[in-house]
Amino acid sequence: MGEKLKSGPLVTNGPAVNGGYTDVLGTPAPGLAFELDFVDQTLGRIVAELKSQGVFNSTLIVICAKHGQSPIDITKRRGIGDGQPATLIGSAEAFDISDDASLIWLTSPELTSKVVSLLSEPASQQTLGIQEIFAGQSLANKWDVPGTGPGEDPRTPDIILKVDTGVIFTGGSKIAEHGGINEDDVHTALLLSLPRFDPQTVRIAVSNQQVAPTIIKALGMDPNELQAVQKEKIQVLPFFQRDEDEGR
Repeated sequence: MGEKLKSGPLVTNGPAVNGGYTDVLGTPAPGLAFELDFVDQTLGRIVAELKSQGVFNSTLIVICAKHGQSPIDITKRRGIGDGQPATLIGSAEAFDISDDASLIWLTSPELTSKVVSLLSEPASQQTLGIQEIFAGQSLANKWDVPGTGPGEDPRTPDIILKVDTGVIFTGGSKIAEHGGINEDDVHTALLLSLPRFDPQTVRIAVSNQQVAPTIIKALGMDPNELQAVQKEKIQVLPFFQRDEDEGR
């Protein structure tokens, strides 16, 4: 919330301070810095208690974020209100979830081609700040197939819009949102801490999906017993796997 709210009080009845970031490099504004300090102090209390119980040296700590907020550079913010994209699509739309992307379910899958044609028009692209449209095979290549038939998933939207960095669907004062697949959304913190680890920065791409099998392995169990690991071929985090294989 500290990333997405323009301003707010740090304490009850206190003066409002700016949230979000002050520059493209991610320097936190006072409101966000206050919240980060709170999290840091809370983690410190957890570590202190682990040490007092004598289990710190054998405890794996995982710190991660399920998503980021976009845009970090608030000069790129472009708020789109007026009930978009439903207003543009009209009666063909059944429902949408639109924050800094748009997940669109239609009243009938048969309308997908027609709506994609509408969204592909230059005027529509400008109205909604569209960068890329996922539907049909391009959507199925990345996610599940929408629909109610065999091998289909009714939870999957018929159309997903990836929007330009900075676009958020709001008529209010929010300065950032989440739910999309831009870099600011998906490039998040992931920290593993265990005293026997050698400090290192791992620069290869990893996913939050890999946290669960890593925890299972840390507990001495087989990650392949997880259905999600079997179905989605998720691997243990590579540096943890290497450390374990070396018997450290």
